[in-house]
Amino acid sequence: MQRQKAQKSPLSALRRTTAGSIWRYRLVKASAVIKDACDLIAKETVKSDCKVVIAFSSVADAILSTADKEKSTLIVMGSKGLSQSSRFKMGSVASQVVKYSDCSVYVVKMAG
Repeated sequence: MQRQKAQKSPLSALRRTTAGSIWRYRLVKASAVIKDACDLIAKETVKSDCKVVIAFSSVADAILSTADKEKSTLIVMGSKGLSQSSRFKMGSVASQVVKYSDCSVYVVKMAG
């Protein structure tokens, strides 16, 4: 007796395509932001290594593990400046990186 292959619904294919498009859009946007930051840093003749890291863990864990692997001496990151209650409820990536990083962390408060 042969088993029938499960049919994939057209809707699930659409979801994968939409998710892929969103992922690609975010990667392009992240790459542009990193490039702009690298260009600004290069103008100041500061030696740096800027890169986009794709990780499937928490943002703070990805930043910390990348900094550890790269033997970083400084992490520069932005912060939206959440209220105390928002930070308590959802945590702050910047707070976690500052707390657990083995190197110095410079947090820039973002407007808005």
